[in-house]
Amino acid sequence: MIAEILLIISVLVNILCSIYIRSLLKRLAVITDSFEELSDVLANFSNHLKSVHELETFYGDETLHGLIQHSVNISEDLDAFVKELLIADSEEKQGELEKDVGDDTDQAKEEG
Repeated sequence: MIAEILLIISVLVNILCSIYIRSLLKRLAVITDSFEELSDVLANFSNHLKSVHELETFYGDETLHGLIQHSVNISEDLDAFVKELLIADSEEKQGELEKDVGDDTDQAKEEG
């Protein structure tokens, strides 16, 4: 009787945790997509600055050159951050799959 109650509680807790983890992963996916869009916007801005800098009127302007370099550095930092998010997301999904397989095995042992 007690084992059945504990099993039901365990299953409910696992279901709630799965729902919570799924919602966190959805939020992470939205954030990652937002950062990717921001990275694209920044890359477009950087390319636009380069094209303005190459115009005859502004060619060699140090202020624009510094602005271009700054936008390139920010773009690279943002790309690195997005890659870290993607790696962390894939590691979390892998850990979740391994945990789910382990939980199923444990439950099968308890029932058997």
